[in-house]
Parts: sequence; C-alpha cells; structure tokens
Amino acid sequence: MTFYNKEIKRLSAAMYPHEYMVSQVISAKKFMMNNYATVIRLDEISDAACFSRFHFIRLFKKFYGITPNQFLAELRIAKAKEFLKQGKSVSETCFMVGFDSETTFAALFKKTVGRSPSKFKKSNIQ
Repeated sequence: MTFYNKEIKRLSAAMYPHEYMVSQVISAKKFMMNNYATVIRLDEISDAACFSRFHFIRLFKKFYGITPNQFLAELRIAKAKEFLKQGKSVSETCFMVGFDSETTFAALFKKTVGRSPSKFKKSNIQ
C-alpha cells in the first residue's frame, strides 16, 4: 500500500469511520486507473463500489478533493501527454487514452494544458 493510500485511510478514519466505504472508494479509483483507456461510465463504477451514483460522487470528492469524472479526465490527459512525448499521433493518442472524439480530446487537452495536443507534441517530442 502506498503512502498516499495509508494517509487516505488515516484521515478517513477521522472523517468517515466506516472503513469498508474507504476501501470501496480506493478500489474504484484503482479501477479507473487500470481502465482509463476504455469507456468508463460512472454508473458502472458506483455499482461496483456498491453505492448510489450520487453517494459515490460525494464520497470520492470527500476523499480525493475532485469528482470521479475530474480524476478520470486528469488521468487521461496525463497519459496523453506521455504518449505525445513518445511521438504518437494526436489521433492515435486520443483513442489510446479512452476518448471517442478527437474534438473533445483536443478541447479538453487545450483547456487543461494550455495548448493544443499538436503544439504540445511539437515542443516536447523526444
């Protein structure tokens, strides 16, 4: 278990005494980290964690400070930056990180990083 996960458990014991809920939220986060490249629906994640969709969102935000969708978007953009640095095309990267639309990918990438994926690739290619 990583230091971060230990701290989450320690802090959550004070904030939310039901340890099984903490472990369910952590396992949902791990699920997203392992499956970021596929289409992940919030209902599927919350069902697997045995919470209602809205309760899961509240718990996730309470523990991590962001919503599950925000976490997934940040994770996908971070992975996209890695692939672009390796020289993968913008189109290929888009689908490798789980987006189904290049337009959506490019818009989110630009909003998050501050420049388009193609400009990022040009300035960071290894």
